[in-house]
Amino acid sequence: MIYFPSPNLAYYHLHKTGGTSFKHALRSLFPESVELDPWPHHPMPFYFGKLRELGVEPEKVQILTLFRDPLHHIVSV
Repeated sequence: MIYFPSPNLAYYHLHKTGGTSFKHALRSLFPESVELDPWPHHPMPFYFGKLRELGVEPEKVQILTLFRDPLHHIVSV
């Protein structure tokens, strides 16, 4: 998960959803970002703990993610 302090926004990347391109677009819009962990596939509660370590209340953060049709996901793997 990447946290963007300025808009108080986080992006939770789901594997094989086109999320890397979306992440790069977000980083160009909001250059100040914090990668909460280098491995991007932890469950959401893990990242909530990381946000709390930064002094951020997860309940007040807007979280974005992308979804994909499961069949298209399987075909692309």
